[in-house]
Amino acid sequence: MSILQLIHDAVTSGRTPTLDEFGGLQAILKEGDVLVTEPVLDVLVSFAAELRGQDVAALDDLVLRGFQQGKSATCLRDAASRLLQLPSVLARVSKDLQRTLYARVEDRGTRKTALLAAYALEALFRMALAGAAPKHRPLALMADFHAGEDALFASRAAKLAGAAFHVWREDDLVEALERLSQVAEAEDEAAFELGLVALSRALSSAEKVTAQNLLDVARVHFDRAFSIGGGREDALAYRATIDLLQGFSDGKPHDELAAPLTELESAVTRRMFWLDVTDVPSWLRPRFDRDAQWLELVRAAKAAAENLTRPSWLNASRVMEQVLRVYDADRTIESGPGLQALLRPRIETAIARERGLLAHLNELLSTSEWQSEHREVAVLLQARIEVLAQESTQRGKVKEDVPYPLLRGILRDENVLGLSPDHASKLEAALQEHMLRQDIAASVTVQRIVKQIHEELASCRDYEGETKRDFDELLLHVLSFCADRLDGSKRERGARGAYLSKANALEGDLQSDLREYLIGNFLRADVRTEVDGVGAGRTDIYIGFGTRRFIIELKREGEDSSRSGLRKYLGQAAAYQATNVRLGFLGVLDLVERRGPPPHLEDSVWTDSFVPEGGESTRHIVVFRVSGRLTPPSNFSKL
Repeated sequence: MSILQLIHDAVTSGRTPTLDEFGGLQAILKEGDVLVTEPVLDVLVSFAAELRGQDVAALDDLVLRGFQQGKSATCLRDAASRLLQLPSVLARVSKDLQRTLYARVEDRGTRKTALLAAYALEALFRMALAGAAPKHRPLALMADFHAGEDALFASRAAKLAGAAFHVWREDDLVEALERLSQVAEAEDEAAFELGLVALSRALSSAEKVTAQNLLDVARVHFDRAFSIGGGREDALAYRATIDLLQGFSDGKPHDELAAPLTELESAVTRRMFWLDVTDVPSWLRPRFDRDAQWLELVRAAKAAAENLTRPSWLNASRVMEQVLRVYDADRTIESGPGLQALLRPRIETAIARERGLLAHLNELLSTSEWQSEHREVAVLLQARIEVLAQESTQRGKVKEDVPYPLLRGILRDENVLGLSPDHASKLEAALQEHMLRQDIAASVTVQRIVKQIHEELASCRDYEGETKRDFDELLLHVLSFCADRLDGSKRERGARGAYLSKANALEGDLQSDLREYLIGNFLRADVRTEVDGVGAGRTDIYIGFGTRRFIIELKREGEDSSRSGLRKYLGQAAAYQATNVRLGFLGVLDLVERRGPPPHLEDSVWTDSFVPEGGESTRHIVVFRVSGRLTPPSNFSKL
């Protein structure tokens, strides 16, 4: 019986084969040419650990040949894992093995070699993590990733590049991930890793605005990974976590934090169950303790959001412990200063505003029996409140973390500070709605679209105050235009709207029509076309409000007007936001030939997001389709 068959029988029976039971080194070497190509490389690695003295060289050479000539990707991966558990063998073969693995990664041009290359790269990366190889080898390979990679290789390479970034923090790895995101089969994995990169950078930033912008970027990537990846629970969990962090930071009331918390709890539960029944390599298995820490923190943040609106607490010690846990979140999660910048201002403002809460803090610190693990950070909080009090004396007020410009224009500042964040936010929103012009007779459908877009743009830092008011009014005019062009008959549209019945209509027809509509109806806005010097180009439609401007980019599409099909135009629409507010529009003249009626208005308007390559802030775009090739409804009576 051959050595190969003996090894197979031993492994099948659950025994760990030894070199002696197969006749020693010479017997193995005799069949070496066969063994190096068969899926027994992990067994050969174990044999190499049994030898001492001069005999090791021959078997080490056989092991290296196995890594070089082996045809089984999973066996290569298992052999690398076994080798990393044997430091003495690894030290002997490391130098030659690095060259072998490097060559296998570069030889990834076919579907047959792609998976072998991916596992060879994984082995090289793990060797670098273990200190058995320099980082420059895997780093050079990862920096060379391109958009034409094989799908089998790309999806695994994206995870490796993401893991490598968190170890080495090299920007080349981020650029590699952005290129891999262009490979359809790897898009969700690359997007997820880009989300983790942005989240990591957000938590490392000491500036609140920078942290918020990076969280926006991370959310876009996680949302993309969730949408493309068939409902990835890990992407959903991170997206919900970001919603909670931003909601707390922005001063949202606790009831508005309930939905993302429920989403997070469900996603984490399902994710842990999936990982528990799936064979995930130990070095890639997520840290369940970190998942639990995040979940505990956001639960505490939601509870703190409610408690900080109260003037006093019945169980001050217990509640203060919870608040301090959120205040000291960066140490809880072992992150950078980003969590401090996001979470601390709301707590400081609330305790500075409510005398009862400040009294609880002072009383607990004056009690020697209160020896909490959070006592040290409570002292820091107390000192911070004293600084705020001094600033209040100098300026005559305590500066709010979340401004309420319309309320401040009506009430004195100290009266605004006396309101809870919940009440102040609701009053501010009501005033904004009141100021929004109501002369547009919007249908129920239009109002529903507006409400949905309001919710989807909530994470945009520019979507507030006067910018929000102007954008909302422009949005209503655009929606009114879209609705009118769907409803109007050929006679009602007249010569200006004749293009909507033509198969060969031009982008310029839509531009002229929309311009005339806005000029005639949106009287307080500066509406122009073909404006030079914006985003290094020329705009289709420019809507100005003094220092603020919104750009409507227009396109003509005759093949694929679906959401995914129109994403190719987002880059150009986003480019016009480079130096002004990060809000804009993409309008598309939809000339796709259909047998049935045109899409419903509600299916023709949505929001999308775009993060430029290497960028650290999100551009937000409202996409609207104007249906062309319109025919009377009577034409569909025979369908």
